[in-house]
Amino acid sequence: MSDQVLAALGLCANLLGLAMLRYAGTSPAAWFTLAWALAATWTTIFFSSSPDYPMLASVAQTTATLSIALHCGGVLILVERAPGRWFLPAMFSLGLARSLLVWQGPFELGAVWLGQPVTALAAAVGFLAWRDPPRPGPTLAYRLLATTVAAFVVINLVTDYSLTRDGSLSATLVASWILLVPALLGTQVYALAEYRSLDLRRRAESLEQKIAERTREISRINESLAHSEERYRTVSELSSDFSFALRMDRDGHVEREWVTEAFERITGYPPETLDGSGWAILLHGDQRSITADDVRFVHSLPAQGRIEYPVVRPDGETRWLEVVFRSETGADGTLRAVGAARDVTDARAAEEARRDLERQVERAQRSESLGVVTGGIAHDFNNLLAVILGNARLARDELPPESPASDKLSRLQDAAEAAAHLTQQMLASSGSAPLSLAALELQGFIEETHDALRARVGPHCKLELQLGEAVEIRADATRLRQVLVDLVTNAHEALEGRAGQITVRSGHGPVDRAGLARAHGAESAQPGDYAWLEVIDNGTGIDAETRARIFDPFFSTRFSGRGLGLASVLGTLRAHGGGVDIQSEPGRGTRVRILLPVPDGSATQSAAAPAAQRVLVVDDDEAVLELASEFLRRAGFESHRASGGAVAIDVFARKCDEIDVVVLDLTMPGMDGREVFEQLRRIRPDLPVVLATGYSRGTIEERFPDEKQVSVLRKPYEPEQLIDAIRAAHGEAV
Repeated sequence: MSDQVLAALGLCANLLGLAMLRYAGTSPAAWFTLAWALAATWTTIFFSSSPDYPMLASVAQTTATLSIALHCGGVLILVERAPGRWFLPAMFSLGLARSLLVWQGPFELGAVWLGQPVTALAAAVGFLAWRDPPRPGPTLAYRLLATTVAAFVVINLVTDYSLTRDGSLSATLVASWILLVPALLGTQVYALAEYRSLDLRRRAESLEQKIAERTREISRINESLAHSEERYRTVSELSSDFSFALRMDRDGHVEREWVTEAFERITGYPPETLDGSGWAILLHGDQRSITADDVRFVHSLPAQGRIEYPVVRPDGETRWLEVVFRSETGADGTLRAVGAARDVTDARAAEEARRDLERQVERAQRSESLGVVTGGIAHDFNNLLAVILGNARLARDELPPESPASDKLSRLQDAAEAAAHLTQQMLASSGSAPLSLAALELQGFIEETHDALRARVGPHCKLELQLGEAVEIRADATRLRQVLVDLVTNAHEALEGRAGQITVRSGHGPVDRAGLARAHGAESAQPGDYAWLEVIDNGTGIDAETRARIFDPFFSTRFSGRGLGLASVLGTLRAHGGGVDIQSEPGRGTRVRILLPVPDGSATQSAAAPAAQRVLVVDDDEAVLELASEFLRRAGFESHRASGGAVAIDVFARKCDEIDVVVLDLTMPGMDGREVFEQLRRIRPDLPVVLATGYSRGTIEERFPDEKQVSVLRKPYEPEQLIDAIRAAHGEAV
């Protein structure tokens, strides 16, 4: 076979390798396969041309070395054991060394033996291809890979043997190379195709796995979004806030961008209500027309701010919203607003209730301060008046009736009694005045007082009674009558001489805490059943500023006031455990309602006891001690005196068996009446005590809630009142 034919066959084999490579793809293994096919083909061509061109024989050593190395590299990639970066440079260097040895002539044998490492490498790669084919399992093409490597090893050994014996290659050997290369190349290309198919399956599996992971991730995201949507819906439905984004043109027509779901729960209207001019229903109830003032107000809002505004729900209830917003106006005059609204109706009500409570506490503090002042003044006044009244009484009893001094003493006694009444008014204004409580049927009491009330109003005024069902209360009839007279008198003065009507109404029923909170003087009252009495007039009415001061002592809207006035009314009702509520506006008249607790009907009665004969009088005022002792002496009692608490305890400790009753002043310097009372009761627990004071029975019961055999004597007192109090404390019926 001629050299030209061999070269042509080598070129055809090279072209066949290129055609088959297209079927195998462009993976690294495919490029290795192409490279070794080219190297093997050109090696054959170089060897076949070496007789004519001796230099090509040396070049063929390099291409032959690379041919085997590249074939092994492709097989390593196919069995997933890719060679390192050192592999090709090392093989090329080895082939170049063989070429140099052949070029020098005498060293051809060394070049042959220098190629043995490449043959050994091919044998090792063939063993790996046979033992460790890639998963998922060995196929025919992969089994043939080891055979191709073995064929390379065999023909390379034969070639080396031929070179060592003759120094050249025979035509038969070159032809064997040319025929073997296409077969080996086809086998490796088929293996490449299977490798590519396997790689595609792996990629598909990897892609499917990634898709599954991404699907699970998307599912988790969707689930998270569902939870977020649920949380958003829950917050939107349960919170007192809703958010919005709206646009309003110059004519006031609204375009919704979005509104959260809480809008309907808070306002009672669906979000679609805002569209167009429908938003007017939130401001005006059933009226859906927008006023110019509404539009002007919205467009005049600042770019950012906070406002409170009332809205009308479908049921007519007005709710207050606190709106926080940010707005901007476009070139066409359209206003865009984004913000949130919160229902603050309950918060406003709570704030108003807090202010009402503060006002009540302030009134209570003023009343308490007034009580302290009036109590101190009343104590000193009562002691002085007791001495004046008592001595006037004793002096008048000692004079004959026809004595000129008797009339003067009577006038002195009347003036002192008037001063005592003024003191009682001062105590009444603070709720500390003593009361004479008794069962009282309210409606009958008002009817009995009708004539006195009629006399208080002129003929041009109509006085009408509107009385409810009969109800029994416990009250001081004298004090309650004065309250009713004062209220009717005030109502008559509110008419300012014009014809009008005054209505007195009564009834009873339960009163809750809210009703008591509106009443003045009911700070310590408890919810329950109350009788009520109202005085209503159609006079000039009272403004808010006047209502705030109407119960202040000596305050009056008249040029000449009546002193304590309604302050005394308030104190009386507070002492009865009730209160007073005033509702009035200028030009619309006044309604004054007083509340009085209805008792549960329980009562106790003390058993009779022997009459008291020996009395210990305790007071820090010597004149009062002397006067009380004289009263007792004239009534046949044996009296003992003690000027102060410490002296009283010392006297009683020595003479406890000789004393039946103690008359004890409640207000004394140093050791006051309460401390003295406790010390006396420790010595003798069943000791009857008369508390002499200017305070009310209610005040005494608060300070002595669990005490028995205690009687209250109001200062200043007459001899008969002193004797009755002693007998009451000792248990004798009077």
